[in-house]
Amino acid sequence: QVNQLKRPKHFPNPNTIYSLRELTIVWHLYGGKDFSLPSPLPSSSSYKQRKHKTTSGMSEVSEERKLSSQKDWKRKGGPGRNHDVLMEIELNKMRLQHETYPDGVEQSSRFVFLIYDIEIRDKLANSRINKFLYHYSTETRPRQ
Repeated sequence: QVNQLKRPKHFPNPNTIYSLRELTIVWHLYGGKDFSLPSPLPSSSSYKQRKHKTTSGMSEVSEERKLSSQKDWKRKGGPGRNHDVLMEIELNKMRLQHETYPDGVEQSSRFVFLIYDIEIRDKLANSRINKFLYHYSTETRPRQ
């Protein structure tokens, strides 16, 4: 198997090499607006906030509520996020390499970016399609 990150034989030795050998990323793209202005707070009758007295006598929001709201934000997103509209982009086994070469040679730098596999999944609530874009392979048509 050929190492596709390896520089060609006629290239000089690089001054610096930055490499990322293998990384997989799953990117979730939701509908709506995460960064819109927040909606007004619910009325005090429907919004319960647990408070407790500190040793100094001041009232503050409990640590439990702070931690749960941080988890909720990551799960929930911004105020306008629509969880029924979701596409996932998965980039599998990404590799990259950037090389810089000394002054006085023909090449100044070289950048190689490889993705082994890419998949786009349709996660819309009312969709029957799962894999929107992927590399199809079977025993009779193996991956090349």
